[in-house]
Amino acid sequence: MELTSFYLPDIFNGHYKTGAIEISRLGSECGETGCDDNAGNIKIAAHELKDSFFTEGLTRFYENAAAILGSLKIKDIIDTLDCVSRQFLDRDNPDRKMAIEAISAITGFSKESAAKSIELEFSSSLKPEMIAAVINEFGSLEILDEFIPDARNNRRSRALPAGPVFAVSSSNIPALPHLSIMRAFLTKNPVAVKTSFDEPIFTPLYMHAFRKIKSPLSECAAVLCYKSGENAGYTDKFIDRANVIIAYGGIAAEKYFAGRIKYPKKLIMHPHRLGFGIIGEGALKDKPAARLDELARSIALDAATFDQRACLAPHIYFYCVEDNENITDFIARLMRAFEYYEEKLPPARLSGADNFSRRAFLDSLNFEKGVADIYETISKKSAVIDITPSKFPLSPLNRVLFIARYQKPEEVLNIIKPLDKYLQNAALCVKAEHEKFWFDALSKSGVSRICAPGEMPAPTMMWRHDGIGALIEMTKFCDIEKYY
Repeated sequence: MELTSFYLPDIFNGHYKTGAIEISRLGSECGETGCDDNAGNIKIAAHELKDSFFTEGLTRFYENAAAILGSLKIKDIIDTLDCVSRQFLDRDNPDRKMAIEAISAITGFSKESAAKSIELEFSSSLKPEMIAAVINEFGSLEILDEFIPDARNNRRSRALPAGPVFAVSSSNIPALPHLSIMRAFLTKNPVAVKTSFDEPIFTPLYMHAFRKIKSPLSECAAVLCYKSGENAGYTDKFIDRANVIIAYGGIAAEKYFAGRIKYPKKLIMHPHRLGFGIIGEGALKDKPAARLDELARSIALDAATFDQRACLAPHIYFYCVEDNENITDFIARLMRAFEYYEEKLPPARLSGADNFSRRAFLDSLNFEKGVADIYETISKKSAVIDITPSKFPLSPLNRVLFIARYQKPEEVLNIIKPLDKYLQNAALCVKAEHEKFWFDALSKSGVSRICAPGEMPAPTMMWRHDGIGALIEMTKFCDIEKYY
């Protein structure tokens, strides 16, 4: 199958034209995935939407998809989603291989990192995880199929789809956009997905997997690819025809969607967020060297996975200098861990401009107040900054991690307090008797997920992303009360 930037069910036939585009690649060998080694670009199929796509095609698609989804039991939907997830976990699956090759070529992620991302995304998208997530938010699976009695309150309730859904994807985590489709299907919502032009190939591959197994779900999602700056009108038209909008993006995207989407439409926005970690007082005391090395590898993994480009990743690990291993000795362990992951998960290839920007940032730290030292691996592709900060230091990403000295918890809380609207993921390594303090303090500071070091890149479907019940927000309820 050729690489393509879009996936459209047959109901759209005649409402678009097919052509081709070339996307610059960052030096990966592409094998048989459609990469043009001579031109240095990747040729992929593209589409041009006709006016009738919106006036006729989209309306018919939503109606047809809603009918299909409404006819399916939630258990059958979960079984099909599980089947497709397992296909992408199968290392011999040709579509998985194609995705890894092309993602690496387009984004600069190493093939190992692209494969790791696919493993993480689909390992958390299997049947047990989906069932747990649905029950966590709705109390039962069947409530998405029919009215469920609640004998204690003399009532029956049903969750119905609130869509159709329009989802805008990001490119910073390979394979992540499948979540918008999966969540739409779990709530029986038709969905149109706009992929990022910076990585447009995985989502169509994901939907083709449904077509290959002849699942009716293959008719329930449409995948589009276009540059927003050149086709702003497309996005407006999709928003006008959707009831639920899921959007990932930066500050500009957040402002646009917040201003554009008004009640009764729902906006589920996932803008830029900040991750960090904490090593508490005495947490490392009397720990054997092997345990300390294991912790260092866990911290390095948090920064190496997705090359720190995900909101999940840490910019900084706060390190209490009271009753712990000397910080310079621990940083030495970290540097060995970063060297290890440079072999296991090679760093992303950067453009010349990105390389220059990263280098300039590191060099500028020599003049930054509070910076004690700058450590780099032999390749200079990973760095650790020993700092006593007065504010939250933002990493330039691509494996640049701050290790911030502190003595009292209040120092950490004062630094993160101004950023309460932007905090997301926090890794915690503290003594058991200090856990309750940190759980309470971090949750009140805006953190929506607390985990152990090494687990930052691997949230489960149970996590309410950015504190939002992602599934329940895509439904509406009907309750039958006191009806005899």
